[in-house]
Amino acid sequence: MGLVSSRDALDSAPFATSERVEKVMRQQEGSRSELIGEAEHCCIDEGEWRRLLQYGEARARAKGIGPEDVADLVEEFRGRRKERASRSERWEGHDGKSWEG
Repeated sequence: MGLVSSRDALDSAPFATSERVEKVMRQQEGSRSELIGEAEHCCIDEGEWRRLLQYGEARARAKGIGPEDVADLVEEFRGRRKERASRSERWEGHDGKSWEG
């Protein structure tokens, strides 16, 4: 099965869809292929986002983490991040002298 051009895809779309594409195309002052390409990217991005979300949900279930645990986990993460940032502001050189910035 070969690739279908955006023009062929639009021509084979139902009339209502074709009208909607034409209307959006005029509003955005773009070409038909740009609009179809952008829609295609959005669809792909949405699919990737769904897969990532499903992966995260599966990992959370495997670790016994539920929605009720999220606030505490975020708070714990933020605390560790602040602690790490404050440590990185202090520096000790090879000569044992320290610097705090």
